[in-house]
Amino acid sequence: MQGRPIAFSKEESERVQAHRRRCKTLPPLRPGEHERLVREFLAVKSVTLCPTRYAAPVERLQPPVR
Repeated sequence: MQGRPIAFSKEESERVQAHRRRCKTLPPLRPGEHERLVREFLAVKSVTLCPTRYAAPVERLQPPVR
């Protein structure tokens, strides 16, 4: 099943593109930073599952800590 494309207003599209450009300029995550950010998110949001609006692509530099 293929979904329909998402339609944004011009202003929303420009806002999303500007956010994406800002995110692309961020430096890569340092070792342990991903785990720290997840812990802080869970402490503040009090959830165990991140809604899509809070999710961001993260490139793992190391395997997850178990």
